[in-house]
Amino acid sequence: MTQTPSFQSFETSRGARVFAIPVEAFPNFYAYAYLVQTGDMLTLIDTGSGSERSYETLQAGFEQAGAALGKPITFADLTHILITHGHIDHFGGLVKLRGETRAQIGIHELDYQTVAHHEERLAVMGRRLDMFLKQWGVGDEARGDLLQMYRFTKAIYKSVKIDFTYEAMDMTVGPFEMIHVPGHCPGHVAIRLDDVIFCGDLVVEGVTPH
Repeated sequence: MTQTPSFQSFETSRGARVFAIPVEAFPNFYAYAYLVQTGDMLTLIDTGSGSERSYETLQAGFEQAGAALGKPITFADLTHILITHGHIDHFGGLVKLRGETRAQIGIHELDYQTVAHHEERLAVMGRRLDMFLKQWGVGDEARGDLLQMYRFTKAIYKSVKIDFTYEAMDMTVGPFEMIHVPGHCPGHVAIRLDDVIFCGDLVVEGVTPH
């Protein structure tokens, strides 16, 4: 989204506290990350892109959440980080967060390689894209520009160790239920907690999405 969204706080039907944190993933492009407190778990759903500005806005959101809870909240307090899907504006922040928290990081199996073996996948996909463009008659200069554009946003990310995958956990992590919704990304999941669904970049009709 390009309009500046606002920080929001609400509760699920069973009393879990949810903080919707707007992160500026790219210049003038915002995404939401969600900080969820339920039981003994303090969970971050998605992380922003990992750019300096994205990190700063995520950190500011944690400060606002701490103010709402009446106590400081830092990345070190996280128990889990759950990724909805393998696009950089949702998982790129893992690079910096991994060094600041011992939280367990999870993603769906079909997006695992994108996050855990990023450099290898980028090299393979770059070659495939180059071959595809060449087969369709795209000239050398235009092809080079397109490949540079493809690699640009991905260059800020380095592979991060993943602690678990969702299908290996029977699609549940504590009170969170993972619903596999491939299409936008092979491993895209919507994450259900009580009466709330965190849907990443999925459009959901008939419910109030987050």
